[in-house]
Amino acid sequence: MNALIPHPDIYTRRQRIAAYRHELATLFAERLELNFEELPRLRQTFAELFGDLERTIQERTLEMSERRRMVELFSIKLDRGQRVDARMVELVMKAVHNEFGRVRKRMRHEMEANDLPHGGFRIHKRRAATAADTPPREAAQELQRLYRQLAKRLHPDMQRGNDQATAICWEVVQQGYHHGDLAMLRTVANVLEATNGACVPLANTSEMLAADERQILAALKSERRVVGAMKSQEPYSIREGLANPQWITERRQQMEQELAEIEAEIAKCDRFLTPVLSAVHHTASPEIVQTIWSNFVEAMYVNSR
Repeated sequence: MNALIPHPDIYTRRQRIAAYRHELATLFAERLELNFEELPRLRQTFAELFGDLERTIQERTLEMSERRRMVELFSIKLDRGQRVDARMVELVMKAVHNEFGRVRKRMRHEMEANDLPHGGFRIHKRRAATAADTPPREAAQELQRLYRQLAKRLHPDMQRGNDQATAICWEVVQQGYHHGDLAMLRTVANVLEATNGACVPLANTSEMLAADERQILAALKSERRVVGAMKSQEPYSIREGLANPQWITERRQQMEQELAEIEAEIAKCDRFLTPVLSAVHHTASPEIVQTIWSNFVEAMYVNSR
């Protein structure tokens, strides 16, 4: 008996869906490569070129924010006619330290844990939604659960055919699991769910195929936006510049200008704070603010440890 020949519309739609699936799986693989292969290389290169300066900007930016907050709190108290004494200074500094404590703790942790030769640097990129907000134990449990769930759908032993998109999806899942990328596994699982199983046999009716096509196309457009946003932001957007001496020089000049503006703002705050702190510490040295604040922060850090 001759095999049934599908309607031309069904055949054409199936071909489109297969192409969409393949592109979606390829985008998954590209996102994985950007995160775990290209990103470390770019981080290393950037750190070698700008690491010291970038770290200084981070540290001084935090100190600038803390200084501004101290100026604000002391101004409020002085406007109210309160007398500046050692107790007030301690309370204001403790309030500022506690307010910025989480940021300072994270910065210390990153500096201590960072294994790059010249420290870390800011990466302005789209954050995946959002495995980073999941507690570690829950994240580990969900990673295991999703991996088992996806393995049942994508493992070669579970596939009857030899679908290239399925093979790419399975490779992405394995790499995501290896790197502990919960966001990646969530994305694959969500796409499979939204498309009624992106890598399962296609439907047989025109209506069901049309629904599948709409769902897979929506998922594809979303992933295009994600990958496009990643590639348009740092550090991916500066790949060519990192190999261009002129760009490197200009970038360093921009960073030095940024640091100069930060230092100017800190100096402005210190001009306000110096007489305030001098009333307690009996010295009007220009370095009094930095010295007192550094000693206070270090003492608080040691005590908290």
